[in-house]
Amino acid sequence: MDDAAAAKIAEEALLQTHINYQIDRATSIRQAYELMSLRNHDVILSDLRLPDAVGLVAIAKIRSKCDTVPLIILSGSENEQFYVETLAKGADDCICRENLTPTNLLRCINQNIERVRQKRENIELMDAVDRQRQRLEEQASLLQEKNVRLASLCESARSFVNNVSHEFRTPLCVIKQYSGMLSRGTIGEMAGPQKRLLEVIEDRVDGLNSLVDDMLDVSRLESGMLAASRSRCSISEIIRKELIPLKHRGRVRSIDIIAECPNGLPEVFCDSEKVGRILVNLIVNAIKVSPPNELIRVSVSRNDPRQELDIRVSDNGPGIDEEMKGKLGRQFVRGPSSILCSEKSFGLGLSITKELVNLNLGSLKIESQVGIGSSFSFTVPYANPKAILNRYFERLMRHTNQSETKIAVLRASIESANEEQRVDDVERFLSYSLRARDIVIPIQPNVWLLVLNIVADEMPRFRQRFEVSLSEVNRNRPQGDLPAIDLQQMGLFDRVTEVDDIEFCLSKLLLSSGAPGERREGTKQYV
Repeated sequence: MDDAAAAKIAEEALLQTHINYQIDRATSIRQAYELMSLRNHDVILSDLRLPDAVGLVAIAKIRSKCDTVPLIILSGSENEQFYVETLAKGADDCICRENLTPTNLLRCINQNIERVRQKRENIELMDAVDRQRQRLEEQASLLQEKNVRLASLCESARSFVNNVSHEFRTPLCVIKQYSGMLSRGTIGEMAGPQKRLLEVIEDRVDGLNSLVDDMLDVSRLESGMLAASRSRCSISEIIRKELIPLKHRGRVRSIDIIAECPNGLPEVFCDSEKVGRILVNLIVNAIKVSPPNELIRVSVSRNDPRQELDIRVSDNGPGIDEEMKGKLGRQFVRGPSSILCSEKSFGLGLSITKELVNLNLGSLKIESQVGIGSSFSFTVPYANPKAILNRYFERLMRHTNQSETKIAVLRASIESANEEQRVDDVERFLSYSLRARDIVIPIQPNVWLLVLNIVADEMPRFRQRFEVSLSEVNRNRPQGDLPAIDLQQMGLFDRVTEVDDIEFCLSKLLLSSGAPGERREGTKQYV
């Protein structure tokens, strides 16, 4: 500051403050440069009457050497235009000589030091954000490369599993058929020890077939192709059908299997083939861990409040501790090995079982005590439209993004239900025309409720796909065309906020169709 009077006023003002300032004074730009090189200053106070820089040029010269320290210009006037020009050239503030009191000067200095500090912090934060964004972009690019490679490896693994599984099928079928012929004495009578060995061969073939089924199901599940063709079913009939070969497998190991199915059980709504697979997996698992001369019990009980049947498979094996119970159901996790059980597996059975139960709108439960045995149970909903719809929504909420999709509710019907085979064919076609996340609910023998989980503008594409599929089925159907299917849209709903409206559509359809309820096994009458 070249103006001695102004410099004295500023120094006296600073000395009267409660802060102990260390003051350096320069009378020219050149001298100021020298002082700046010797010490880091917190603030620069300057007038615009320097011998080597007059007016606004002084600001530019000071800023050329020090652009981060607050620069306050001491002015002789309060002209607003001059103040604007001063700030435009790079000054942080201006203070008039007439207002140069200790209080005003201290406030001006503190305000500008704080402003510059915040500005510096903002710059540092922005630099940190830029560096972080750059790192994230690099990591995202690297992750994308890894994902592409992983997808390629998964596709290769899936293709390998499919090919190997299908290649296994033919020799396994041949071995099964030939061993069965030998065991039955088709080619010639076999002695007792020979029959025993053939039974062991058949048992091992059945085990390999189950493994192939598991591997194929894993492949379909991971590719999103594992779907269900649900319909009204008799759980007693499913159990009876599956227990015929399973009892034979149990006898090979001196294990008996019994089923306890009460009379008058309600029909259930499920994919009978996949519920059969659930039973096979659970019973085969029980056979593996059970010692000889033990009993495996399959029991069925009603849960009317929950509108479901509980199917339970109990064994007297070694049991499972709490830690292992939490791990079971994951892929490639096997239960504890038993001294009495030498059979190995890939740990896929329970993982697939869990997914198949979920696909059939049920839940899987494990109860076990070490040294006593285990009980695996799963549920299947009654063939009651309201119970089915509630289970469907529960599953939908757990497995899909709630913000992106809508629920379309449609009524499908045919004029006549006189021919049961034609009605069954229509129901199979409706299931075939939907995707894994959709559902067909039978209301009457000739009326169905279709619930589709779709994006808002997908409905026209569904109708087009439906008509194309129907045309293809009719063209290739030896018995002639399917009955004309009347497809009516009842509404398009947001599944989070309008579940009650969807249930109202169902109630309306039930009332207009005769309001069916539960139907007993072995009957055609609704209760």
